[in-house]
Amino acid sequence: MNMNEEYENSQYDNQNSQKTIITWRFIVGIVVGITVIMILKGTGGFINSCIDTYNELVSLQEEVNQAQSEVENAMQRRAELIPDLVETLKASDAHDEQLYAEVSSASENLLNVISGDSPEAISDADYELSLAINRMIVFVREYPDIIDKEKYSKFMTQLEGSVNRILVSRSNYNEVVETYNTKVRQYPGMIVAKMFGFDVAEYFKADNIAKSELNFVNFD
Repeated sequence: MNMNEEYENSQYDNQNSQKTIITWRFIVGIVVGITVIMILKGTGGFINSCIDTYNELVSLQEEVNQAQSEVENAMQRRAELIPDLVETLKASDAHDEQLYAEVSSASENLLNVISGDSPEAISDADYELSLAINRMIVFVREYPDIIDKEKYSKFMTQLEGSVNRILVSRSNYNEVVETYNTKVRQYPGMIVAKMFGFDVAEYFKADNIAKSELNFVNFD
């Protein structure tokens, strides 16, 4: 083989080598491009999922706040009935100033903690009011002949309505809280919740004492 042939062969090999390199670069470029697209697509899907979860948590949190307001409004309505009820009883011959003071104090305490306090604190104050009201009801039933039955029955009917609204609104609140807390604790909600500070919400405790008020609406 002469020098010219060797040179031509060398050039041919170099061209083939360059074509091979270009071909592999092209293939690698395609693979890398596809990989990047898949990563971006997956990242975009994750981001969209996070956005959807965040918006859902915001909506659920608003539902919790609204439900809590309804519970507090029902409790406030019951507490606001107490002063007039106490004055009605004071106008009769049935006197127990200590009991009246306890009921009035429990009512005022509930009104004070309703705004801006936790469901646990509000539940505790409402429970104390329920205990005081029940003591008052038991006391009043010992003097059925000296109480203004018409006025008393009117107050107790209003009290019954307030208790029923409390029971219903508390149940609705706890259902909303259960849905919200489940979202906060489960994946992927737990990730978004930790990122943006969504904490689990407190439940309102049941008040079985208040239910017993419904048995004492009338003197019958």
